[in-house]
Amino acid sequence: MINKSYGSWENLIASSYFILVTSDNESLNGATIQSMDILKRRFETKLFPLYEGTRLRRQITSGDVCFFYLAGRGNCKHCIVGHATVKEILFPDDQIEFDDILGSPVDRYLSLRDITTYPERVPIHDIKHNLSFIKNTARWGVHFQGGTVRLQTSDATLIMSKNEVS
Repeated sequence: MINKSYGSWENLIASSYFILVTSDNESLNGATIQSMDILKRRFETKLFPLYEGTRLRRQITSGDVCFFYLAGRGNCKHCIVGHATVKEILFPDDQIEFDDILGSPVDRYLSLRDITTYPERVPIHDIKHNLSFIKNTARWGVHFQGGTVRLQTSDATLIMSKNEVS
């Protein structure tokens, strides 16, 4: 079940924080699948694949909090739309059944818990000047290449503050 209430920041104390990027992609028949549709499928299965070329994939561990960023061309593009906690790390040898439409070799899966979607998306454009990992605000998109971004606690706090109940 996906939690649509976003709660407070105090409930999200983790050892590490990451942004996981989901991009538009093509299905096996060549149709474009928007990043939001891909992410919804990942939420339904509670599994987020990390591919062999995904940067930082070996650094994400159980208990880490991951924020979900949508790249691509859809109406949710360039926004953070939710977060979840990593329950455990699973490997393809564990005989996981997951219909991954991207067709790239999966290195591991993040099993997710406490999946939370935000009532208000957090556009990166609105907060890019305050995120510590964005060094070049004119070309801020390059900081999301590689599929993952490690966040400082201050970055995670900023993202969560955009969706807290006042």
